Amino acid sequence: MDQLSIAEIQALPATVTLMTAARAIGISRTVAYELARRGAFPCPVQRIGRRYRVQTTGLLAFVGIESDGTTPTATPPDSDSRRTPASAEPRRHSSQPTAAGIRADRPRG
Repeated sequence: MDQLSIAEIQALPATVTLMTAARAIGISRTVAYELARRGAFPCPVQRIGRRYRVQTTGLLAFVGIESDGTTPTATPPDSDSRRTPASAEPRRHSSQPTAAGIRADRPRG
């Protein structure tokens, strides 16, 4: 199964089959149906009877193509100085006690 090109994705009709959407994002048939059944497909899926349909607008948004055919430009990072980056948080070493008071380097038993 070949992945669809950007031009092929842009030429899709308003809704497509789940298999076509799977090809567009590069996942297998099995994974696509499993994600759709769980409600975890990466773009909105409608179930019509026994069939699944995917709106092309959601598919375009997921692959990063605007509805006018352009790719979105990068937005500047958030300048909110109140946020602390994850790298600034202290690292927990395995010999330090955890929140439950159990050291991570000792087996429980």
